[in-house]
Amino acid sequence: MQIRSQPVLPLTRWLLLGFVLLAFGLYTLGLRQNLPYDHEVDESTFVERAVYMVATGDMNPGWFGHPGSTVLYPLTGLFSFWHRFTTPNWDMPPDSGILDRFTQNITEFYYLGRLLSVVYLVWSVPLVYLIGRRMFTAGVGLAGAFLFFWSPLMLFQTHVVRTDSAALFFSLLGMWLCLRVYEAPTYRNYIFAGAAIGLAVASRYFMGALVFSLLLATGALMWRKSEGNGRILMPRLILSLTIALITFALTTPYFFLDFGTVVTNFIEEGRSTHLGADGLTPLGNLLWYLSNAIPTALKWPLTLFAVVGIGLSLWQRR
Repeated sequence: MQIRSQPVLPLTRWLLLGFVLLAFGLYTLGLRQNLPYDHEVDESTFVERAVYMVATGDMNPGWFGHPGSTVLYPLTGLFSFWHRFTTPNWDMPPDSGILDRFTQNITEFYYLGRLLSVVYLVWSVPLVYLIGRRMFTAGVGLAGAFLFFWSPLMLFQTHVVRTDSAALFFSLLGMWLCLRVYEAPTYRNYIFAGAAIGLAVASRYFMGALVFSLLLATGALMWRKSEGNGRILMPRLILSLTIALITFALTTPYFFLDFGTVVTNFIEEGRSTHLGADGLTPLGNLLWYLSNAIPTALKWPLTLFAVVGIGLSLWQRR
């Protein structure tokens, strides 16, 4: 596989900037939705915990189901900043006054949380372009970015305070940096890739699959033998994985400090049958996602584009 590094034309830059601005405008339309009367499923898991963390000064969220650190802690900082600079109260956390404000008006807190989702997804647009450009051409990157930000699934995710947007952003960042590692396996690129992987896992545990991308990039370099052998690359790989673990620990410290709660959450999240889960086998789950969940979320036109793209990628050797 050959990673393509191409000069960026001025027109491409302007088009990409236009996509980013259009995405921001599109994603912020209707952001309020049905507030203050109701909110989406799972939103309270993050918004209420972040408010409570500001009110008590206790940075242990007490829940590690995703774990969602890249949502919970930014929300905590955002809520604290917003509360202190829009009220006469300038106290640092703990600040119990925010609980009264939340009770009186939940809209502003959920709106700020949704804005965080918007920020993550808007900055995902140029990452889609960068990955497409490095793997194929600038035109493919632009087409991918365009289809990405118009996707109904992305529009839905911006209107929900969940970890999906953060996980998507950091996973795209991690994939792009893994491509950078393959292109130039320097210590710097390995360190950045490890940090991005750590942040992705701090968003959603299953983003640990990015480790395989890093291993694949390193394995391909060793197979190619044009960038040195294992004695050169293995220390860099080990450093990258160590950085990923350190980044996760720094952003999710209570995963280790409150491990009993982690185990309890894992047991709850790992149940095969509960509301919304039908107890399917692993193969049954895979088939359900491929035949139902993914086409429903992406809609069939984008699903067909994805299938064609995967087929072309596998068929065309680079």
